[in-house]
Amino acid sequence: MVKWNQGIDGGCAFCKQQLETRDHLFFRCTYSSSLWTRLMCQLMGTHYTEEWSNLILFMSQSPLSRTQMFLARYVFQTTLYMIWRERNARKHGEKPRPQETLFRVIDRQIKNRTSTIKTQDKNLENAFQAWIVSVGT
Repeated sequence: MVKWNQGIDGGCAFCKQQLETRDHLFFRCTYSSSLWTRLMCQLMGTHYTEEWSNLILFMSQSPLSRTQMFLARYVFQTTLYMIWRERNARKHGEKPRPQETLFRVIDRQIKNRTSTIKTQDKNLENAFQAWIVSVGT
């Protein structure tokens, strides 16, 4: 963002200690890192990573079951989107939400989505239970 507009604050909206890069914002900042770990560590198992290129490779070539792959991709997408929304809210002066609050919002969104799958795709009907097991909520 700083490359596009030299006049903006390029610091991380969460920790305010590092330059806001893709990797820092979504995976390395303490705010997003703890959120990412809590949401994805169990799903990815031994493949857990915070490296963008490894995540993209995992999402495209993972040895996971269809249900686990759906969950990993959906959690990946939802988490990135929600972190970006929280970042923008903070940049525009809105009240910051604690990491735990954002976790509950993401968890609720995933539960809502996975609870409707069984009527749409019988192959993913156990996604809700798999999510509960994954995050322990």
